[in-house]
Parts: sequence; structure tokens; C-alpha cells
Amino acid sequence: DLWFSFTGTGKVTYISTCSPITTFFPYMGVYVGSCGSHECAPVQDVQGCDGNTIGQTMVLSTFAEQIYDIRIASYSDNEFGSFVLDIITENDECSAATFFRFTPTATYKIGSTVNAKAPDFNACTDSTNSDAGVWYSVTGRGDELVASTCHNDTEIDTSIHVFTGGCDSGLNCVKETIIDDCEGGGQSVRWVAERFQTYLILVSGGPGTFGLSVDEPVPEPGPSETCQTAVALPLSTDQISVALASFPVSDASPCEVYSSVVGAWYVVKGTGLGISITGFCTEFRTAVSVFRGGCSTAEQECVAVVANADFCFKFFETTFLSEAGVDYYVLVHSDSTSYSGVAQFGVQEYLNDNCFDSFGPYSMPSDADLQLQGSITADSGRTQRGGDCGRAVNTNFAVWYTVMGNGNTFQATTCNEGTDFDTQISVYSGSCFTLECLAGNNDMSFDATGLSVCNAPDETASLHSQVTWATDSGVEYRVAVQGGVPGTDFPFGSFNLIISEVELLN
Repeated sequence: DLWFSFTGTGKVTYISTCSPITTFFPYMGVYVGSCGSHECAPVQDVQGCDGNTIGQTMVLSTFAEQIYDIRIASYSDNEFGSFVLDIITENDECSAATFFRFTPTATYKIGSTVNAKAPDFNACTDSTNSDAGVWYSVTGRGDELVASTCHNDTEIDTSIHVFTGGCDSGLNCVKETIIDDCEGGGQSVRWVAERFQTYLILVSGGPGTFGLSVDEPVPEPGPSETCQTAVALPLSTDQISVALASFPVSDASPCEVYSSVVGAWYVVKGTGLGISITGFCTEFRTAVSVFRGGCSTAEQECVAVVANADFCFKFFETTFLSEAGVDYYVLVHSDSTSYSGVAQFGVQEYLNDNCFDSFGPYSMPSDADLQLQGSITADSGRTQRGGDCGRAVNTNFAVWYTVMGNGNTFQATTCNEGTDFDTQISVYSGSCFTLECLAGNNDMSFDATGLSVCNAPDETASLHSQVTWATDSGVEYRVAVQGGVPGTDFPFGSFNLIISEVELLN
């Protein structure tokens, strides 16, 4: 069993395991009260998922400040797999817009306009919109985006409008193009989303329930047999199917998984964030190799690799931190003996702003330090777990990495010219559910003479951080880099996290 909790807001809340990543039908229960004396929470409705996903959605009216516990379990010992848990609260105020993040688990949400208010302004029309509406937000990435309610979960006639601007300072209607009015009341709109621009999406109609997706328009790329003709894939590609039966056998893959391979070639453009390649289902022994540097064997550098040793219906995933503007070649392949069938995979961009989505695991190089670049912004997520662990305050802004121990003592530091703001570092052992603090540091501060202990050429040098801890070989360690306190000087910025082996002086 796995347990989760959330605090009620006094509004209707949707608790859902519906997602392409959910691979089995999990039992879900919602309770109030303390552990050992739980009572079932009053659930208003239980809904199924869109036809392409499995799981369920529970609907309940919550009480403000009430703690609700959620139990996820399997119905039998023979049922197991991955699942996604999404908790969605009523969002009928612009200022309470639900944020869409581009990951395999969050580009689709179930919403409702039941008991929602109508907006008190013109919703991109000549007259005031009298239909109830709820709000969502998304950050542009420089490409077109499509918002759609054309899903099986949509039970009402819906309309979608897109805005820029602020909820208090005034909204500006974005010229979106309606590309589809679907049967059952759904609608799809498309617009050009500027990179880093926040867009507010109003879905109105009903009252009733709907499913909403926000994603880049996905082409139907055919697989390529060669690296030189690799097919470009947009990020947020949910599912691509590839059959390799007619493909020629080639030499070893770039990441040397098999001695000879049959594979299809794709290419994705790095954005500076994490990229995840996830397999939802495969009918043959599948591997994914990711590399950069071009198509010449002499230039290729293996970035990430994952291999699925078994055949049917095995989930696989590999992730890597991309560099903005760099082409990453993706080879979806098998060995040269077992490749009759279809592999299905998706490519997504994601942030490492929680323990479960941490970048890595990284192994310490044999002849160099491990250097990891990142940044902290006001959208960098939450620290979530692990207690204080050397932090001055839990600022709710952090990014996470996983590092593999080798039996030596490690030092992690942001004291260098690549860091330009106030940082905090925390190191944990254990899983993301049971984090145990090993080391933490807020500021390196000053020595007895008044000089900054960190001699980096930056005015924030005394606010940089450094920790040291002993590692065990083969053990994973979670490293969280956190920003300063919002509202103070230098809470956000870029950092260079350097992890090295050190010898402690007796």
C-alpha cells in the first residue's frame, strides 16, 4: 500500500489515477481521521477514464483545512505496476488557475464546471460570457499549442478561450484558431505560444465534466532507417508506434547495447530542461539509445540508454538533462534476432523540481568532477519532503539530482563563478517516500577575518553552499539545490553544482 495526503480547500476536488503512465487498475480509498482510526470520506461520484487510459477518478466536496488521506493499493498480489495520482481542486477563479506542466502525467486533466462561477468580463466575444467557467495556465515554449476538450470525459458543450496578462491587471484575448468542434461538445483551439509567456485558458460550458489536454500539435512522423534522415519529434509527443520488421540490420548501436541492431531514427531539440523517453508497451526486446554530436560514429557521444530485456508490455524510461539548441538523436531499436512487432514510446520535457523527477542517477567520473548546471525560478516547484536538512527555511523552490555513491567521500558545492544567487544544498539517503537527511548547508558565510569562505567572484559568494558526506558503493543519494527566501535579495538565479571526491583531514 502507498499513502498520500492533501489538505481540503472547501471546494470540490477530483482525485484521479487516469494517465497513460498508469499500467494497472489501482484500488483507491479516501479517508479522514488519524492513522488507526480512519473513516471513509464521503465521495460524491466515481468516474472512469478516457478510453485510452486506465484508472479512476473520485469526486468529493472537501472541508477547508481538513486533512484527507489517500490509500493506493492493488486488488491482488498479482497486480502491480506504475500509476499517477493527480489531485485537482475547483479553479473557477482566474487567480486559482490550474497549471499544466509538459510531462507524460500532466498534459491531460479532468475538470468540471459544476458550481463554478461565470467570468465577469467578455470572454473574447462581444458579449459577457454567461456560462460557468474554470481556469488553467500553461507556459509557452516557442511553438504552437493546442488546447482540446475533444475527449471521452467531456460530457458538456464547451468553449475554450486563451488570454495573456494578469488576473488583476487585465486580460488580453489571444487570437486562437478553432481547429475542431467535436461530437459530444468538445472543442480544440490552436495558437502560437511564445517561449516563457504564461497563458491563461478558460474552459466554459455546462455545468458538467470535461477532459482537457494542452499540448503541441503532434505530426504523424514515419520512422527513418538512417541517422542522416532522422525524423524530428516535437517534445510532448505522447505516443509513437514503430514496427521494425522491414528495417535493415546495422552495426552496433551508439550506446553499445547490442552487437547488431535493427532500429528507427528520430531527433529532438534540447531546451535546457530534462527530456524523458518513455515506452508504454512493446512487443519485442526493445532499447532506446540517445546520443549527441552528429551521425558520424567518431563524433557520437552516448547521453542515455535503456534496454528492456523482456518482451511484452514492459514499461521503460530513460531521462537526460538537455542543452538548449543541441540535437539529440534517438535510436529506438532491438537486437538483430527479435524485432517482429510494434514498440510504442513518447518523448516529453520535464522539470526536476521534485524528488521523484530528479535528474540522474549520475556516476562520479573516474578522472573529473561531476558538474551539473541548473537554475531556480519562481516556478521551480516544491521541496516537499525531508525536513529542514540544513536549510534556513523551506522556500518551496528546489531542483533535484540523484548521485550514485562509490564508497568515497563526496563534496557538493555551488561555490564557483557559475552560481549567481543565494543557494542551499540538502543531501538525503533513502527513497523519495522515506528521505533521511545526511548533510545540509545554507550559507558558507564568512571566516574570522570577515572574508567570505567562498572566494567565487560574485557578490553572492557568502551565500553559496557546500556539503560533505560519506557514500556507500552502489547507493543512490538525493541532492536538492534550493534557492533563497522569496522577497529577499538573490532568491533566484543560475548555479553550477560541482560534486567531487574529497579526502577528510583527521
